[in-house]
Amino acid sequence: MADLHYWEYTFPGNIKQFNGNREVVMKRAFLVLILTVLVFNSQVRAGAIVKDQTLSLDHCLEIALERHPDIRGSEAAIRAMQSRVRQVETEWNPDVGLSSSYNRRSVTDKGYDRYSSRLSVSAMLSDGGRTRLESSIARLQLKISEVDYDAVVQDLLYEVKQSYFNFLKALKTEEVAVEAVRLYEQRLEQAIGFYEVGRVPRYDVTTAEVNLSRKELELVKARTAVRTALSSLKNAIGLPEAPDFSVEDMLLRKEIDLNYEDVLTIALEMRPHLRAGRIESLSARKSVSLAAKANNPVLKANAGYSWGDEDFTGNDDLSLGVSLNVALYDGGLAKEKTREAEYRLEEKEADLQSLEQDVVLEVEKAFMEVEDSGEAIDTAAKAVEQAVQNLELANGRYEVGVGSPVEVTDATENYISATNSYYSTFYDYWLALAALEKATGGIIE
Repeated sequence: MADLHYWEYTFPGNIKQFNGNREVVMKRAFLVLILTVLVFNSQVRAGAIVKDQTLSLDHCLEIALERHPDIRGSEAAIRAMQSRVRQVETEWNPDVGLSSSYNRRSVTDKGYDRYSSRLSVSAMLSDGGRTRLESSIARLQLKISEVDYDAVVQDLLYEVKQSYFNFLKALKTEEVAVEAVRLYEQRLEQAIGFYEVGRVPRYDVTTAEVNLSRKELELVKARTAVRTALSSLKNAIGLPEAPDFSVEDMLLRKEIDLNYEDVLTIALEMRPHLRAGRIESLSARKSVSLAAKANNPVLKANAGYSWGDEDFTGNDDLSLGVSLNVALYDGGLAKEKTREAEYRLEEKEADLQSLEQDVVLEVEKAFMEVEDSGEAIDTAAKAVEQAVQNLELANGRYEVGVGSPVEVTDATENYISATNSYYSTFYDYWLALAALEKATGGIIE
């Protein structure tokens, strides 16, 4: 059975690898795992792609993780939430203030100077647990932003893989279109030769010319599709301005043996959107408690030292005290805020259940597509073999004068269609694997 590696990306914290039921917590940032080859071994550096260079799928993924703006945006969102956590926790820090003033007062012909300065310190002793809950909620929101980063990474990896395999599919379609033009050129030359010696009517020549023109038009469209697919790949890796490059082919099947129940279990545990939904539900639950504490009393300690009179340093005074602030009546505001928070919690829990159902459906669909596309590869390969044999027979019959041009054309079209289907099926298999990885939140090996 194939290994399923499911990464929990955290920024910049730990990385958890789930191998079956085993959990290994490895210290270091996510980039150490994903970008190791990029940092130490990769020959391809972001912004250093040269024209006609050949990139592997791993290289494209590395470039995307380093250069794509979505990654930088997610990192900035995490840093913003880290700052938000620190803001909340500063509520427990003492407030220190200093004020000073000078006035001059004139009475008849005599002036008086007045100095006044005060140094004050205040600190919160208790607020009934509100700041503690606010800090806990802020940390949960930070965790959500880290999980959102994981989701962005997985979406980006899938987008790159999708663009990569679509580009390969477009290249193979162009390759088949070139082969089709070559076959119909040979067919035209053959028809002209047979016509000149009187073996076939002029109709065979004009038919071959029409078929060749049609295939040349298809070749033009195939080349346009290649350029479009390459542009999509450049955009996916975050380098839309990069020069044209080629990619390594992947006409090898990945032998895997997956158990649907295991895949679904890990998907429900590790899918970033589900993890975020669970954290949001917990955050909403704490928000209910926070709303209920809106009118809790606030106890503060304060101290002050003041000085100044007719001179700057005179008449000093020291004061110490505590203050208690109690809300006696707020018109029902706290009650309604609590009720709103309870409804928000109900909403989050319903959203989580709905998302779990969506994930189950997505995993089931992706799993079946992997199985179906894997089986289709063998069928498509046999179809190509049969189409080649049929084309050879049709050409042989035409050359000896017992076959018709329609028979040759049909055999040629069947061969072209079978070849295109074979390549398309192969890359659809890789696309299905990428979709399953995205659905489960992991990497299948």
